[in-house]
Amino acid sequence: MNNVSNSNNMNNVSNSNNLNLDSVGNLNFDSSNVDISHDNHSDSFDGLFISPLQSPVGLTSDEELVPPSNEMFVRGEGAVTRPQVPVTGTERPVRSTRLRKPVRYEDYDLSDSSMFVHNSEYVEPSTYEEAVSGPNRSEWLSAMQEEYRSLLDNNVWQLVDRPNNVNIIKCKWVYKLKTDSVGNLIRYKARLVARGFTQRKGIDYSETFSPVVRHSTMRVLFCIANELDMEIEHVDVTTAFLHGNLEEQIFMEQPVGFETDKDKVCLLNKSIYGLRQSSRIWNCKVNSVLTANGYLQSQCEPCVYLKKTESD
Repeated sequence: MNNVSNSNNMNNVSNSNNLNLDSVGNLNFDSSNVDISHDNHSDSFDGLFISPLQSPVGLTSDEELVPPSNEMFVRGEGAVTRPQVPVTGTERPVRSTRLRKPVRYEDYDLSDSSMFVHNSEYVEPSTYEEAVSGPNRSEWLSAMQEEYRSLLDNNVWQLVDRPNNVNIIKCKWVYKLKTDSVGNLIRYKARLVARGFTQRKGIDYSETFSPVVRHSTMRVLFCIANELDMEIEHVDVTTAFLHGNLEEQIFMEQPVGFETDKDKVCLLNKSIYGLRQSSRIWNCKVNSVLTANGYLQSQCEPCVYLKKTESD
């Protein structure tokens, strides 16, 4: 095995590395000798590297590296002036002081004539007390009565005596103004929602997961229907969550304004809006109904069901 010896000593290396600044502010290389000596005791590379805080060769400390301070720069929505700060070779560059304004939506018409929500008469109440004491009291009462009759018709609960040592969740009314595509008011909507955040895991609910269809799946279905010249039908299920049956025993306070007996509470039979497991129960209900009618669930997309008939 031959011995390999490497020479690590560099002596008297001549190079053209002096930096000069020409008349327009560009750095050029001039021919001059710079001796670089490197041994095992000291490293000297001061002739090659210049600190950002040091002046380049050929530039005095009084010369500026930036354009004149009164130069105007137009960016975005307005023009700003470079600050009147002297910059020399021994100072760091000044940060930009350009104003960063948010994007303005000037093409939107937010006048009261087109957006009825600016009128105090058309404000959605946040509580039952606001709804029954506001200028649209009769409309909100009618909406609540319609929702209450729907709950009774679907047998959502039954009144029972108030149990002891049992978690009784509360409920609230949620109010919404329904509008058309141009913003005209068409309906007053009230919905009774359970306060699901007061439920206890393992007692009032266990599983809450339910699949949701992906947007890419919808686009694929639309493309297939368009390619095969098929018709697309859309069905909106009214009070969808009220069709699922609860497996847990959940007690709920009577809705505000519709109490019949203060000593009674609602024993829920159906999954009301606001419960943590409502969406899962609705998904299980849809799955059982579709599979019972001959539909097969896709293995790649759990929200897609297929059914093949003889005419296909």
